[in-house]
Amino acid sequence: KRSRWSSNKNDSPSPVKDDDRKARKRDLKAQGKERSGSSDMEQSPVANPEAETNFGNFPEVTETTIKHFNARGITKLFPVQEATFRSIYAGNDIIARDLTGSGKTLAFCLPLVEKFRKMGYFQEENRDHGRRRLLTVILAPTRELALQVAKELKTLKHFESEYKVLTVYGGVNIDDQTRELRTGVEFFVGTTGRVLDHIERGN
Repeated sequence: KRSRWSSNKNDSPSPVKDDDRKARKRDLKAQGKERSGSSDMEQSPVANPEAETNFGNFPEVTETTIKHFNARGITKLFPVQEATFRSIYAGNDIIARDLTGSGKTLAFCLPLVEKFRKMGYFQEENRDHGRRRLLTVILAPTRELALQVAKELKTLKHFESEYKVLTVYGGVNIDDQTRELRTGVEFFVGTTGRVLDHIERGN
């Protein structure tokens, strides 16, 4: 189309050839990479070992955990995790608020797991005649959030049988949950109504 600023009705731009278009696209793509200073590989979700990290400020986080984080593309603790880690690790009561997707679930799961790991609570010799000891009860307002918490706890395992997570919620048979709970679990995650049911039943 002719520019509206053109003073000559006949000075519309000449058509651009396909080869020219392709060349321009290549040039723009190259310029974009130069500006960003990163390659396609560096933009992948796999963690860059040279990326900025703050794990050095948290010696409580084990090397194996950090390796698992790096495999997930996590190179450092997020602000809400950084701000709350030591309070939770020390067993203090806190209230934390942040936006959706800010890492709140991992913020309370990580210090709990690392503290229990350091105390040796996951080791077989600390079980009650081979039965796992209940260490934590985590309440969630919905089934979806309960499952999310349980999933995050499971990703923090160093090996599959290190500890056990049980998730309970309404709408399903309570007997199966009861049997699993009575065999012993370290983490008991559930919606408030179903957790109260288990407490009242003495499970």
